Amino acid sequence: MTILRFLPQAYQQAPGRILKQRVVIVLAVVVAGLVIAIFYLWYAEQTASNGIAIENLKRRKEDLVNQIANYHSKIASLSSEEAMKKRAEKMGFILVSLENAQYLVLPGYIGRSAPDFSQNNNPAPREQPELEAAYTQSLWDLLWKNILNTDALQISRAE
Repeated sequence: MTILRFLPQAYQQAPGRILKQRVVIVLAVVVAGLVIAIFYLWYAEQTASNGIAIENLKRRKEDLVNQIANYHSKIASLSSEEAMKKRAEKMGFILVSLENAQYLVLPGYIGRSAPDFSQNNNPAPREQPELEAAYTQSLWDLLWKNILNTDALQISRAE
């Protein structure tokens, strides 16, 4: 009987076992630390690469905005009165005056009708659609209907 009591105590106090437990605990802490460090480094790398990508996209956006502004200024210079006049003269167009203008009457052509501003063209105000009851309930109504009354019904059913 004394041997049976001694064996568990000897097993628990074995110096090799205690050393192995400590080594395993230390290794587990080191491995957990390495896993956390590796995850942190991976996350930092992902964040840095995303930041660089965002900066590149911002630079690209600025370049595109500048390019669009350049195109707008080119359009403005090409469609200016002076540039249009030069191109028209180069193509053989002449400036029309009242003396040399010819008007042609086309039979059957009615022409454009003048706009009528005398009528009120504002659309009639639309009626507001009625909201469903679910959207007009207050929070108290919702609680009273769904929570408080269902609990009372369940209590009365249980009796």
